[in-house]
Amino acid sequence: MPSFPLLSRLSGARAVSGRDGLPFLILLVACLYWPGLSGDYLLDDGRNILENRAVALAALTPASLRDAALSGDAGPLKRPVAMLTFALNHYAVGSFAPYTFKLTNLLIHLCNTLLVYFLAFRLLLFAAGRENEPETPDGTRARHLGALFAAALWGLAPINLSPVLYVVQRMTSLSALFGFAALLCYCRLRMEGSALPFARRAAWCGAMAALLLLSLFSKESGILFLPFALWIELFLFRGRDRGENGRFLERPLRLRRLWQCAGAAAAIGLIGIVSMRPDTWYAGREFTLSERLFTEARILFYYLRLFFAPELAEFSLFHDDFSRSAGLLRPPATLFALLGLAAISAFTFWLFWKKGRRLWLFVWGWFLLGHALESTFIPLELIYEHRNYAAIFGFCLIPSAAFGGFWPRGRRRILWIAAFLLLGGSAWVTGQRAWLWGNLAEQARYEALHHPESSRANYQLARIYTRRLDKTGEARYEELTRIYSEKAAGLPDADSGGLFTLMFLAYRKEQIPDAALFARLTRYFSERLPHGSDMAYLSAYIHCVGEGGCKTPETPVKTLLEAARNAPRGTFMTRKEAAKISALYYANVLGERETAIGFLDAAIAESGDFDARMLRVKLYTAERNFDAADADLVILEKMDTSGRRAADIRGLTRQNRAAREAAAQSATDSAP
Repeated sequence: MPSFPLLSRLSGARAVSGRDGLPFLILLVACLYWPGLSGDYLLDDGRNILENRAVALAALTPASLRDAALSGDAGPLKRPVAMLTFALNHYAVGSFAPYTFKLTNLLIHLCNTLLVYFLAFRLLLFAAGRENEPETPDGTRARHLGALFAAALWGLAPINLSPVLYVVQRMTSLSALFGFAALLCYCRLRMEGSALPFARRAAWCGAMAALLLLSLFSKESGILFLPFALWIELFLFRGRDRGENGRFLERPLRLRRLWQCAGAAAAIGLIGIVSMRPDTWYAGREFTLSERLFTEARILFYYLRLFFAPELAEFSLFHDDFSRSAGLLRPPATLFALLGLAAISAFTFWLFWKKGRRLWLFVWGWFLLGHALESTFIPLELIYEHRNYAAIFGFCLIPSAAFGGFWPRGRRRILWIAAFLLLGGSAWVTGQRAWLWGNLAEQARYEALHHPESSRANYQLARIYTRRLDKTGEARYEELTRIYSEKAAGLPDADSGGLFTLMFLAYRKEQIPDAALFARLTRYFSERLPHGSDMAYLSAYIHCVGEGGCKTPETPVKTLLEAARNAPRGTFMTRKEAAKISALYYANVLGERETAIGFLDAAIAESGDFDARMLRVKLYTAERNFDAADADLVILEKMDTSGRRAADIRGLTRQNRAAREAAAQSATDSAP
């Protein structure tokens, strides 16, 4: 049977024997996920991959690789490592076939399952507190079985499905790949201690630093693997060093200093967060900071339910039907959730402090650390399953610790039965979910059926029926599109997608949409909080108007655009997008270029938007204001520090120069 010498070296374990069943686990995970590889792209896949010209890599040149890596707009670091892998995916097969992208995601997940196995093997030894006991064949075999069980629980957990079958969430799984590998490097370094020569210690430290950087530049949550390493040190290695006799030497003073440093870092971080006034970051969200924190307390327990009691109907790509907490007793479950978090934290700390049982606090703390960024004060979406990809690793160690001798013998049989039931249920649900994800229509129907209060799930189904309507022209698909669009538009916190879909249904019949529909859209922008998706729908609509496919009198369109530009709850991001969309309509449809330039002036003054300035150069050129166009081109060259948009700027420069020369020639020819 195959062995994994590199990973075995990292973990300090010997080559895995056939009895451990690791190849069979990898095969099982691959087989369960295989039906899902035939699924299609979803949601953000379009913006980040399909519509991203830089990802369509045609040649492996330094410039094209750089452009691909820097072409992302997700996160402050733009996630260049993940974006580069998307581009290499396209280059390898010459197309955007979703199967190959999802297959790459599956291979990453299988590699992560291997890493979880080897990391669990090393951690279980220290979790049981038997690191100073001599190695025995039975002890080694027990830890192999425990690590195999931990890897099985993690690899088959249905809550980990979206980072595999939702292509753009490769950012999550790739970050975990490098992060888990970095932790293995750290464990290997700490296992050897000062007995290692300086050159080898430096090599392990360099490898760990490089892997952490790759994790961070795959997704910003990769920064959490630094506190994960500290957590391992505090609870498992405990500041000790391996002496000349191979035994770990106690260093209580060093451990105390580690705890003091960790506490100081946490306090400094908390003070820094408070001083930055995170409550001011929520202008673009429907919820406040307090509402988010209250809601996340309930969401954490929901995540635990999805892991420990997986039920197919509870899982969804969308969880916008999860109600927000407006206060401690609204709903009452908020208070119970907060008390539950406090109680579990206190109980695990008591077990650690009074009973010396480190595993419980280690596991619980790992879960909370895993959610320290995406489930706390940062104003992200409230709930996504993929946020648990690294966070649930700790829980996988609990039942597997029975194999390593951590649990008393009398309780192991009950634990094994419960663990095998959890493993079987997880595998069953993951297989069912993968089958659903292999057919986008089936997935959308199932999620809309079991999450009827989810506006996004209903709109996703409406979009699928729209595609079928475009393809077949059958009247039943028109009716289904109308039903689910209306349902999506009528739910709380819905965006404008359903309303725009209803408008396009009218245009399909070469009719002008009802005035009431325009009024609903105008009221939406006037009363609700517009999102980026609303700007995308509005842009698609104006594009349709410009091409003549959506013939509409200018008055309702102007009213709608004015409402979008002046939305009382709009952010500077939505206002600048509305200004650019308005400029396109006024310039291309109405021919009012001066008015369009005025809209762009406002957008540029507020945010210095690069694309708005590019569009203004085109309008300046059309208006023969060549000097103003040249001034903007100079600014654009300074803004494009990475050189990614250099070709576009050169193209505009040539157009402006050619128009200037043509105007000069025309003036010469017309001179008497």
